[in-house]
Amino acid sequence: MKKRKPTVAKKFFVLGTVMLWFIIVVFSLYVLKVGGHLKPKAAGVENAGFNVSGRVTFDGKAAAGAKITANGGDTNNYTYTDSSGNFSFEGLFGTYALRIEKEGYKSTEVNVVAQDGEFQNIALFK
Repeated sequence: MKKRKPTVAKKFFVLGTVMLWFIIVVFSLYVLKVGGHLKPKAAGVENAGFNVSGRVTFDGKAAAGAKITANGGDTNNYTYTDSSGNFSFEGLFGTYALRIEKEGYKSTEVNVVAQDGEFQNIALFK
């Protein structure tokens, strides 16, 4: 019995399969290198990120309604302080510049690294 040569289609199938496995292995190694996550997962899931919170004041009193923008990591989110001057961001990874703005006050910027329980006291000045 004569041995057949592989067809062109079979060669492409084998080549495609090898390339697919290569891509899967490289992607898996990348995910492991960045700590098992590419982006924050949903709340309540392990590795969901860190909460960064704080309080904004002026002369020791709460600065209600100040806009806090978190620039960095993979986000550009913002929030506003409540009536007690408190703010909170959830699910952050990495380093951020928190920019605090309130009409009638000088803008302030604070650099933070998202880690468990990060809390910032931030004072505004006129």
